[in-house]
Amino acid sequence: MCLKLVAPEYAHKPWNRYKEFLHFLEQRQVSSVLFSYKDSRFGCLSRAAAVLIHHFGHLTEFLSQNPHINNRLACLVREVMELPYLKVVLVVFACLGVHLVEPFYARTIEKDATHSQLREFYKGLHTGLGQPISDSYTAFITPEYPVVSEKLFSSVKRTYTEEVLNSVSDVAAEHLDEVKKLIALMQPHLKTVLARQRRDYGIDEETFPMDYPVREQAGDIDGTPVHNIGMERQCGKVDYRLKKLADVSWGLTDHVAIRPPQGPQAEPQQEVKNQYMRSNFY
Repeated sequence: MCLKLVAPEYAHKPWNRYKEFLHFLEQRQVSSVLFSYKDSRFGCLSRAAAVLIHHFGHLTEFLSQNPHINNRLACLVREVMELPYLKVVLVVFACLGVHLVEPFYARTIEKDATHSQLREFYKGLHTGLGQPISDSYTAFITPEYPVVSEKLFSSVKRTYTEEVLNSVSDVAAEHLDEVKKLIALMQPHLKTVLARQRRDYGIDEETFPMDYPVREQAGDIDGTPVHNIGMERQCGKVDYRLKKLADVSWGLTDHVAIRPPQGPQAEPQQEVKNQYMRSNFY
């Protein structure tokens, strides 16, 4: 919510202050790390938490120097940013995103992954969530969970950028005890959710027995795709130009030629438009 006030994807909205905030950062020679949620399919919440930590002081100063920005969202942002425990929550979400959420998503949608590899990965995360976090958890030096490779961990850190992670580490050092306590409270619940959502991989068969075991879904389980994202991207294509056309011009379509009707038996214009749409979409 706080970043929505200065988010680039809402720059066209009258209540958004992205351009003013960007100018504010440029005056102080601070680089912007804001991003559009629509460009990040997964992990937006944890990355947004890290970015807000990085720009927390800048956003607070920006609002204090511009009291005339008093729309409803700006007022809510001012109130939320005064909460004493907000930074602790943001740090925890950012840390979990780097160590757990982002690697989980990246490994799950990896096109070369097999079901056997995913089972080992999920079981490794499940085991790791049952262990207390290390002292270097908020320093982002090495992966917290052994099943997360160095290559995968490095790619996640590049997404967040080094300057953002340094800001998270600095704030975490100020509230280290509270951060550790909150993560310790959350990990058992995350462990339960992981076991329930991936129960068909046999992560915790005592608590969550398999309903439809993955190994029984195909003869060669490691030769079958682990996701259908490629098929999803082929669906839902719509010709939005039709919304802007007051009238449909005549011409060849991909499937059929539409010509203006002749003589007294000419079809109404609306029916001709329907023919055009059917020829393009059916």
